[in-house]
Amino acid sequence: MPAELIRAPLALVAALALGGCAAVSSQRAATGDSNRSALGQAIATTPANGTTSATQPTPTTAAPLPESIRLPPPPSAAAPRSRAILRVASRFASAYLLYQVGRASGPVEQAIRETCTRSFAKLLLSQPVNIPATQQQRVAGKPSKLVSVRYTGPAFLGPGPPAQIVIAHYRPIAFPNAGGQLTIELAVSSGGWRVDSVR
Repeated sequence: MPAELIRAPLALVAALALGGCAAVSSQRAATGDSNRSALGQAIATTPANGTTSATQPTPTTAAPLPESIRLPPPPSAAAPRSRAILRVASRFASAYLLYQVGRASGPVEQAIRETCTRSFAKLLLSQPVNIPATQQQRVAGKPSKLVSVRYTGPAFLGPGPPAQIVIAHYRPIAFPNAGGQLTIELAVSSGGWRVDSVR
């Protein structure tokens, strides 16, 4: 066979091979350029319905600020109810300071009965504080001095109507530089305001 006829098919095969390589190379180049241009963009996702969407960042919202708490103004000490509550609480506090050091004499017991509810007065008088007479003569056995009594208003401490709160400050004679306080709870009854608890 002549040499020219053999070279012609070989040249044709080489051309086809080079053309195919060029096509593959151009396709890869196009794909590479497309991938480089997609850098930094949102990643496309395919939801269950088959549509393609891009994920978006979830917006952040600031937490709401707590509302300021406004307490009601303290009741006026000159109001009729305040005066009645303070009168009962002051008499009870003076008697209770004597009661807690074992000086529950006749006037102290009478003051407790007349200023407390029936159940609370029965509880206090059925459990008197017993302090030996020798210790009562010491400074530690002396009753404390009532300094001030302040009506702070109603407070809901449980089910039912609110209790009226009175804070009584006292100063122990044995420790004049130290002070203490009584938290007195009052409730209204048929006889007026009465002490229902003390802390």
